Amino acid sequence: MVSIPGGEAVRPILTWIAILVVFHAGVYGCARRTEVPSAAVFRSPLTIEPAGLDPARVFDSVTGGLLQNVFEGLVEIDKENPPPLLDQGA
Repeated sequence: MVSIPGGEAVRPILTWIAILVVFHAGVYGCARRTEVPSAAVFRSPLTIEPAGLDPARVFDSVTGGLLQNVFEGLVEIDKENPPPLLDQGA
């Protein structure tokens, strides 16, 4: 080991610097994030890239599940006034 003149005085300072760095890394690394994602952003964990956004052309289950969640809020059935049945002629 190489000795530095005045090295005994430097060692406690380096120890305190190391303690402060570790403390600040722990405090800032474990802090909660206050940023809340916007309600207009839809995030979904996917295992594959979606095949498309046209529900008539999608045949895989991952993209079908994604599109089901996307289109769910666009159509709503009114329980008081149900849509007419297709077999009732005009």
